[in-house]
Parts: sequence; structure tokens; C-alpha cells
Amino acid sequence: MGVSYVYHKALATFLRALVRPRLQFHPKPDDTIFIPARDPDRTIRVHVYKPAHATEPTPVLINFCGSIFVLRTFGSDDEFCQFVADKTNYTVIDAQYRLAPEHPFPAAFYDAEDL
Repeated sequence: MGVSYVYHKALATFLRALVRPRLQFHPKPDDTIFIPARDPDRTIRVHVYKPAHATEPTPVLINFCGSIFVLRTFGSDDEFCQFVADKTNYTVIDAQYRLAPEHPFPAAFYDAEDL
């Protein structure tokens, strides 16, 4: 653990504390599932949003919230994901990927590949 990690951890902690009062998410997905990751002791939590009137299997769209790989904003795209599911007839999954600096690059990309 070098100086660079300590700096980035302090910066991430500051940013998270700065935006935390504004981050009150109460997502209402149709389902929450846990998908196995490449690490045997880990799973990736995803919210599932299904089209309102789908009667058959639908294509899947994967959404990754815009948290700049640092902020804890999983669930913030709830309305967007449900809107896309209803308007496109796609099942949308919103993924909770690992964040930096606790999980350095390329951890988030590995999570995306594992989905």
C-alpha cells in the first residue's frame, strides 16, 4: 500500500462524504439477483427490470450506473432502467460493480465481463 493508494482512498472518502447526503436511493426493481463472479467467493448484485407486458423472453440490456467508478450510486438509475424496459421491451439489469480505490483497475471491467 503506497502513498498513491492512501491519496486516492482519502479522495474517494471525501467525495463519498460530500455527495452522500444527496444519495438517498430507494430502487424498486422487479427482482434482485446475485451472479457468480470469476472470484469463487464473490457475487455481483444486479437489479432486474422487466418490460411490463412481456409474455416471452426478451433481449437483455446491461446498465452500469455513472458513478465514475468511485461513488456508491448503485440504484440511482432505477427510473431510467424501468423506463427503458417498458419502452424497448428489453429486460434491463443494473449492475453493482466494484469501486476504486478499494478495488483497483481493472476490477470493475472484470465485473462487466463476468455479467
